[in-house]
Amino acid sequence: MARDHEGPAGPPVISIDPCDPFAGNFLVAALAWPQSEGDRKKALATFWADTQDRLDVDGGQRAEAEVAAALQAAADAHGCTPADILALPGAREFEAEAWRDLVAGMNKAVADALLWPSGGHRAVADAPGLNVITEQAHQAQRSGAIVGQALCLIASMAHLHPDIPASMNRTWAVMQAEALPRGGKVPEDRASLVRLWGEWCGSAPLHAAVHLWFVGAELFAPDPRAEKEAMFSTPRGVGTVLAWAKWFRAWGTDFRPDRARAPLLPPDTALLYDTKGVDVPAIKPLLWPLSALQLAAARGYRAPTSKFHEPPG
Repeated sequence: MARDHEGPAGPPVISIDPCDPFAGNFLVAALAWPQSEGDRKKALATFWADTQDRLDVDGGQRAEAEVAAALQAAADAHGCTPADILALPGAREFEAEAWRDLVAGMNKAVADALLWPSGGHRAVADAPGLNVITEQAHQAQRSGAIVGQALCLIASMAHLHPDIPASMNRTWAVMQAEALPRGGKVPEDRASLVRLWGEWCGSAPLHAAVHLWFVGAELFAPDPRAEKEAMFSTPRGVGTVLAWAKWFRAWGTDFRPDRARAPLLPPDTALLYDTKGVDVPAIKPLLWPLSALQLAAARGYRAPTSKFHEPPG
């Protein structure tokens, strides 16, 4: 996950309007390519091409349904039927024009939201294709899920179990003891863990927020699958995840783990979140106490006696 080298040094800024109908696409891009604006743009261009392809197939049917609904509403308001309205002079021509305007409006809305911000058709040409983008996103999610869960665990230790010195090494020990972490296999060797955290810690707050949303969906939602989809498809979902991510960033860039010489999250690489004028304050999420297995692993951990104690950041 190479970082772009464009512009001045500093934390990458992720811009997402939670009220945008396409906010979920921007959220996926941020999760998968947090440090590379160029890769995010290629992904968004690919998402546009995929969405436009689906609009080409069923956009006309959607427009037809909207026109029919508008006709029915007009007929109800005037105490007649849609056929009565269509029998008026020029009504058929108006219906056809309304259909064309709706199709054109849908195409323009998708282009304005995804194509032009990503760099236009040049970005589509440069993108590797939907299958590659999808696989890259899945691979990134597996890595991001590990650091996200790690951030949730260390925050839970620090806030809910103050008798346990919160550190990344202790957190890794807890995750390895669980054997089946959410979203991916935890590497067993410390060097790989250090590399994983160093590469993905900048977006750990966002992945931690997603992790907590998924846990809440599984535990409390009547339809967990629908609730998980709502995270990407509703202002409530996107806005909540961004609010939690802001809190995790603020806390992580201030918190210093046990025996560490630097904050848990490096302030110069931890993502900043711009919600494009929508008021999304940082909100502390509900943190879960450690389970009996996790507590046993955390309390049974012994810090290494070598010079290495903590992953950088």
